[in-house]
Amino acid sequence: MKCPVYCIINGKAIKAVRSKFFRIEILRYCPESDEFKRDMQYLEHIYFPTETKALDTDIVTKEEFDAYVAQLRKNSG
Repeated sequence: MKCPVYCIINGKAIKAVRSKFFRIEILRYCPESDEFKRDMQYLEHIYFPTETKALDTDIVTKEEFDAYVAQLRKNSG
């Protein structure tokens, strides 16, 4: 599976990355704590999307993702 993958899913910043053990980790940005937290519920949205989940998922570049996270930080603080 391709990794890393950067997504905006229903307004949330989600990324799929490899862990130090080469497993896929799905991380969701949490503006309230300014941290990325593990949230595997989005795995299907990224790698096995149904028609509905595909409509909710925008795959973006790392630059677009970083800009989106920066905007979320700005809006939360």
